[in-house]
Amino acid sequence: MNTCAFQGILLEKSLRYTQERRAIAEFVIEINPLREGDPKENLKAIYWGENGEKAHNALQTGEQLVLQGQLRINKVTHKMGNEEYVEQQASVIIEKINRIHSPD
Repeated sequence: MNTCAFQGILLEKSLRYTQERRAIAEFVIEINPLREGDPKENLKAIYWGENGEKAHNALQTGEQLVLQGQLRINKVTHKMGNEEYVEQQASVIIEKINRIHSPD
């Protein structure tokens, strides 16, 4: 089973619809590295349907979140002149989002 969880800060969000009017919410979260001194990473996350639309409307940039879902690795081919190279891009297909509330 492909299940994962990521904790991070919401940097960006967008909402679009398929031709069938199904919502696609896309988020970019910033994830802290495991080792001190390594750079932070950005991860794309996709939430489909009514839950994605609700999450898009409810969440604000800067919020700390835990995303649960399935990790996907997509291969994207880029052309530069006569040369091609393949880049692997990770994303999460969201099944659940939890906000992290800091104590007051």
